[in-house]
Amino acid sequence: LTSLQEIWLNVNAFTGTVPTELASISELASLRLAENDINGTIPEELYSLTSLTRLDLQQNRLTGTFSTNIGNLENLRVIRLSRNGLTGTFPVELAQLAELRLAWLHLNLFNGSVPSVYCDNRGIGALEFLSSDCGPITAPSTPCICCTNCCDRTTRVCLLQGDT
Repeated sequence: LTSLQEIWLNVNAFTGTVPTELASISELASLRLAENDINGTIPEELYSLTSLTRLDLQQNRLTGTFSTNIGNLENLRVIRLSRNGLTGTFPVELAQLAELRLAWLHLNLFNGSVPSVYCDNRGIGALEFLSSDCGPITAPSTPCICCTNCCDRTTRVCLLQGDT
C-alpha cells in the first residue's frame, strides 16, 4: 500500500479518528475523507506526507488547532478543512506553500485575523480561492481582507466576495 496515491472515502458515515497509519503511505497525493463523522484532531503524522497535493477533511467533527507543520506539505495545492470545530489561529506556514491554490477554512472556530501574508500570495498562479469566517461585517469572527468567500458563523451563509 505504500505506493497508493489516492484515497477517496467521502460521504461514508465513517466514525472515529483519522488513522495515523495513513502517514505510512509515502506516495499518497490525495486524501479525501470529507463529509463523514470523523472526530479528534488532525494527526501530526499526516504532515510528513510530502507528496500530498490535496487534503480534504471538510464537514467532519475535527477539533484542535491547525498545526504549523502544515508547512511541510510543500506540494499541497488544495486544502479543505471547512465545517469542523478547529480552533486557534491560522498558521502563517500555510500561506508559504508555493503550490497552494485553494484553501477552504470557513465555518470553524478559528480566532484572530487571517494573516496578511495570505493576501500577499493571492492571485492567478498562486492562492486563487481563500474562504474564511469573515462575517458578520460588524463583528467578523476572523477578519480577512482578501478572502474570495466570506462566511458568517451565526447564519452559516457564505458569500462570494469581489476581487480584492
